[in-house]
Amino acid sequence: MHELLQLAVGGLFLGGIYVLIAIGMSTILSVTGILHIAHGANLSLCALTFSALASTNILIAVLATTAVSLAFTMASYEFLYRPIGNRQTTLFPLFLVSFGLWIVGSSVLTLIFSATASHPRTSLNSTLDVGWLHLLKINLLAFGVAIACYAATRLFLAKTMTGSLMRAVACNRDMADVWGMPRRRAERVAFAMAALLAVPAGIFVAYTLGAYPTVGDTPLLIAFSTVILGGVGSIAGAAGAALLFGVIQGVALWKLPATWQDGVVFAVFLLLILISPRGLATLRTRRPAGTRSASK
Repeated sequence: MHELLQLAVGGLFLGGIYVLIAIGMSTILSVTGILHIAHGANLSLCALTFSALASTNILIAVLATTAVSLAFTMASYEFLYRPIGNRQTTLFPLFLVSFGLWIVGSSVLTLIFSATASHPRTSLNSTLDVGWLHLLKINLLAFGVAIACYAATRLFLAKTMTGSLMRAVACNRDMADVWGMPRRRAERVAFAMAALLAVPAGIFVAYTLGAYPTVGDTPLLIAFSTVILGGVGSIAGAAGAALLFGVIQGVALWKLPATWQDGVVFAVFLLLILISPRGLATLRTRRPAGTRSASK
C-alpha cells in the first residue's frame, strides 16, 4: 500500500506539467474556439531551447525559451489562424491547419536537433523524504509552479479588464463583434498566455522526460484530453483532470510495465467520456431521468 501511495503522489506532482499545458489550451479554446494542437511542437521547442542553453546561463536560457515560445505561438495566430479564420465560416479548417503546423513543426525540429534526448543538469533530481514518502524535488517544484500559474491565471481572468473582455468573448464571440468589443485583442492575449505557460512546462519536460524533437507530443495529447474531459472552457475542470491523469499514470506503474502508462490514461479517458460526453463538469448538473425542476 505504501508503494501505491508513493506512485500516486509522484503522479500527482508530475501532473503539474499537464496543468500548465492544459490551462493554456483551455484558454485558447474558450476565447477563440481553436484547438491549438500545434502547442505540442511549441512545447518541444521550449524544451529543446532551454536544454541547449541551460549549461551556459539559466536566466538566459529562460529568457530565450520565452522569446521562442511567444514568437512561435503569436506567429501561428497572426499568419495562419487569423487570416484563414477570416475566410472560413467554420472552425474545422483551423483545426486542420493546427494539426498540419504540429506535424511540420515537429519535422523541422527533427532536422535541426538531435533525436537523442538531452537532460539539463540540476541538483533537484534528488529526493525529499517526508516520512516514508520519497518526493523528487523537480516534480515538487513543477507542481508548485503549476499551482501558482493556475492561481495567477484565474486571478487575471477574474480581476482585470482584459480578463473580463476575454470572458465576454468566450461567452459569445458574435455578440462581442456586434457590440464593438476588441475581440482580436482578447484572442492575442489568450495565445500569449498559452505561450508563457508553455515555458515552465517545456522546462520541466526537459528536466523530467528529456529534450528531443517529439517530446511534447504525448504531454500535449494528455493535456488535450484533460481539456475535453474537464469541460470545454473550464480552466478548473482542465486542471483537475490534468492532476487526475497524472495520478493515473503514476498508479499504472504499480502492476503494469511503464509502456502501459499512456494506454491506461487514454483508456480511462475513453471510459469517462462515454459516461459524460460533455465533460465531468456536467455530472454535477445532471438530474436523474423523470425528475422535475422546482419551477414546475
